Amino acid sequence: MNRRSFLAASAAVLVSTRYRRVQPTALGLELTAYDDSTLSAVAAIGYRDVAINDLYAPALRAALTRAGLSASAVHVTTPLLYRGLERHLGVAASLGCRYFVCGRVDPEERRTQQDWHELAALFNRAGETTRKAGLRFAYRVVGDEAGVLLAETDPALVWFEAKTPGPRCFAVDLDETAGPKAVRAAGVEHYYVQAKSIDDARKRYDALRS
Repeated sequence: MNRRSFLAASAAVLVSTRYRRVQPTALGLELTAYDDSTLSAVAAIGYRDVAINDLYAPALRAALTRAGLSASAVHVTTPLLYRGLERHLGVAASLGCRYFVCGRVDPEERRTQQDWHELAALFNRAGETTRKAGLRFAYRVVGDEAGVLLAETDPALVWFEAKTPGPRCFAVDLDETAGPKAVRAAGVEHYYVQAKSIDDARKRYDALRS
């Protein structure tokens, strides 16, 4: 994968549970490529924390260590929630992850409203297991399904990564043009950047750290 195409065009930020107004101290980058040259380039910019999308990328822990990076969040798909969840959480914890996020639900699993009711039950179970492992479980909201999930999931077990702050929301997608003031106004505690290229990642880092 080309280093200039391994990132997507948006930004995600972690906010505190009470939306405290704090000075951001943790700035991470969401990754989809894990080769040494990419990780070294990311670290050279100044990033020390990343969010990953492949829990089982070959030799990932060693590659992160060589680059001086840590992964505090991982995005997974629903199959990992159905089978071997404790094992997957163990791998995530070994990488230093604190957030275990269901980042995508297959279209075949979300065709009807009943599917979302059943997914809410699945997320509750996954959230309980994740909490016991010492991590936080969340779901990345992509449509209007949040209503059902908010109503039917346990607030102590299931959080949400969404576009705007709200109940049980730990992440917010910001417009690409959002700067430090917008980030701080959202009460950001920890946020991840997604960028189009290494150059874009550098520009976003400089802007958000200024």
